[in-house]
This record gives sequence, structure tokens and C-alpha cells, in this order.
Amino acid sequence: VYAIDLPSLVSDGTARSPEESLVRALTEARRHPPSIVYWPHADSWWEAASSTMKSSLVTMLQDFPTTHPVLLLLTLDVPWPDWQQNLLQELEILDAPSQSPSAAAVASSSSASTAALPSPAFSTDPASVLLHLLDPPLDA
Repeated sequence: VYAIDLPSLVSDGTARSPEESLVRALTEARRHPPSIVYWPHADSWWEAASSTMKSSLVTMLQDFPTTHPVLLLLTLDVPWPDWQQNLLQELEILDAPSQSPSAAAVASSSSASTAALPSPAFSTDPASVLLHLLDPPLDA
């Protein structure tokens, strides 16, 4: 299990920055499949993270090979619809395209969400990949 919670990323004494800790954790998850990437309090993380951390997360998740079984497990401290709307607005600020067709499905408002990484045929833009991770199609 590779945790990408803020306290772990900030307190990693072997890294020069939280961004470096994030890249290291995701690189290790990629090197050692099957793996679980645990993202607790994703809503707080997203609010506090720098744009570099956000872009790194989206890009690295997008670049995971589809042949590597990786589970992204995240928790939220706010209702899903509220966070989903904030995430969409933030991704537009990061110059990502708007909501993807798969993200149009209404997600449950449970406190934990899980999803497997999509295949490259799904989409190549990071916003769609992240939204798919957080809100997989209902028939998946």
C-alpha cells in the first residue's frame, strides 16, 4: 500500500519536497504491481496541494500501464457531489477539458470511492482520467 496523504508527503525526510514524495510513492506503486494507492482525505489534499502536485498526480495516474493492476482508494470528508463540482472547476483552471462523458454519471455520495485505472483507449486527457478514477462508468 502506497499512501499519498499530505502528512506522509510533507514529513518524508528523504525527499526535498512533497512533490518528490508523491512522485516516489507513485513510481514505487508502478514498479511493484499489484499495488494499492491510498489517498485519504482527498478533498483536503486537493485544496492544500500545489498546482505542481495536482498536475503530477493526474499525469502519473494517466501514465500507469494498463497491464499493471493498481487500485486507487480514496476517502472524502465532504459529500461526493460537492467535491466533484469543486474538482471540475479546479481542473478547468488547470487548463484541462471539461467534464468527460463518463463523469456525467451521478456518483454515490459514500465516504469512500474506489476505481481501477482506465485503459488508454478511454481517454488521454488527465482530467478525464482523474474523473474516471473517481467516478467510473456505472457499467464497469
